[in-house]
Amino acid sequence: MTGVLFTIWEGTTMYMTLKAQQEANYFKESGSPSLHAKRQEVQDWLVLWGFNHLFSGAEAFVAAHLRDFPGDLKIQAIPGGVGIRFALP
Repeated sequence: MTGVLFTIWEGTTMYMTLKAQQEANYFKESGSPSLHAKRQEVQDWLVLWGFNHLFSGAEAFVAAHLRDFPGDLKIQAIPGGVGIRFALP
C-alpha cells in the first residue's frame, strides 16, 4: 500500500512539474509578468518530487530493518497509559 501511494505521488509531482514548466515556457515567450511566480511553482514541485524520493527511500530502509520484527506485537490503551504486549519464544 505504501509503495502504491509513493508511486501515485511520484506521478503527480512529475506531471505537475512538467505542466508548470510548459506554462513557464509559454509565459516566457509571451512576456507575461507572471513568469517569476510560475518559475517558483516549478521549483516547489521539484522540491516535493525530491522529498518524495527521500521519504520513499527512508520508508524502504525502515521496512527492511523491521522485516524480522515480531508480527504479534500488540499495542493497546490501558488505564493510565499505553500497554505493549508481545510473545517471547
